[in-house]
Amino acid sequence: MDLFKRPTATQVRLYGLLKLVAGLVLYAAVWVYVYRQGGFGDSRGGTFYIIVMGAPGALALLGLLEVVTGRSFKGLAAGWDQLKPWKRGVFGTLIVLAAATVIFGSLLLIGWLTHT
Repeated sequence: MDLFKRPTATQVRLYGLLKLVAGLVLYAAVWVYVYRQGGFGDSRGGTFYIIVMGAPGALALLGLLEVVTGRSFKGLAAGWDQLKPWKRGVFGTLIVLAAATVIFGSLLLIGWLTHT
């Protein structure tokens, strides 16, 4: 068995799925703990709780990225670095615009759904 062999897309997706599930489980565990402590608005650490939830959330998003693409995060970073600078600029701008659209669209949807 070659330990330095590049993992296949199936192996990367499996590891990504494990990261996704682990991140979601940890995220849910922290959320339940915070909820039982009195919620996020509590003066005993409401902001700190939100920061702590970021780590398992990032792990889950990393796993989702690996499941969807079939490439490890390191492989994606290497591929990104090999792009020409103008392509990185265009793709980076498109990614930021897509993320902003999803975020603001979600906020508008939540506002619309909770409007009474």
